[in-house]
Amino acid sequence: MATLTINCRFPGDGRLGRNDGEPLVLRMHDKCHSSSKDKLTVEHLDLVHRTGHRRFWVLRGVVTGPLDSVDSILKLDMTGASHCDDLLKEAEVYIGKARSLQGDYLPQFYGCFQAEVNLTTVTCLALEYCGEPVSQSLRDMNRGFKQELIYAVLALHAKGMTHGDLQHSNILVYPDGGEDHPVLIDFDLADTSHICAINFKIVSGAVGPEVEEYGCEEMHELIYWLGYWRLPTIGFGSTLFRKDEINDLDDLIDVLPSYLDDERRQELVEQAALLLEEILRERRLTYGTETISQGQRRLDYLEPKAA
Repeated sequence: MATLTINCRFPGDGRLGRNDGEPLVLRMHDKCHSSSKDKLTVEHLDLVHRTGHRRFWVLRGVVTGPLDSVDSILKLDMTGASHCDDLLKEAEVYIGKARSLQGDYLPQFYGCFQAEVNLTTVTCLALEYCGEPVSQSLRDMNRGFKQELIYAVLALHAKGMTHGDLQHSNILVYPDGGEDHPVLIDFDLADTSHICAINFKIVSGAVGPEVEEYGCEEMHELIYWLGYWRLPTIGFGSTLFRKDEINDLDDLIDVLPSYLDDERRQELVEQAALLLEEILRERRLTYGTETISQGQRRLDYLEPKAA
């Protein structure tokens, strides 16, 4: 059975509460179904952060195995056996449906290990270090990064699962060959029974469809975050309009209150005219199509051009 030996002091907490001065040896969990007998060792750890209501310790260190040493992340739960289910669920994602995505859109998974420390079960995921989380708005990332992020999520969906928590802290920026690439982490909220009914057409600059029309809530939300779609509604005065219901100036100015003086009414009419121009400009856009393969499916990425 493979083991992971933590042969160093634990940042801020001595040796995980041990008082005997011995290294902590964790054994590969049975759910990993691994026949490996590798002996992995960590000689130094740095605290990255605490997460999950401070349940999890995320640590960075160099894991040394029989053949090489790898910059790695250890994610530890030290709250006992009754609270380790999230890490075990995450391990099942790495060794189950998402196994083939390791090294591309997910980190390499080195195992899930456990040990008893002072009558408390310690559970640890060992993963490849793949960079730091996105530190800016997703819509401000470059086009290549955003497209790869779409592919990563589509790849998960093609495996029959969603990520479930696509926030910035769970999207890493992995630099390679002068370019940044997205890597997804933290799968404790993943839905492994997802059936994706997505419409793969993404029209950049167009009004986004309703989530029911698009067929996938997670992808629908992501595409908005990436800034590809415009909102289907627009506000004027105190009224929220659906853009597809606005056809002429009267549709907007009919809601103006009668008590407005002539000067104020004229200002709002001019604003309404600008909004109408923007709405009609969106409708006049024509699109050039760039087709990108994603397995046996196809993603049509469409960029707007002037009519």
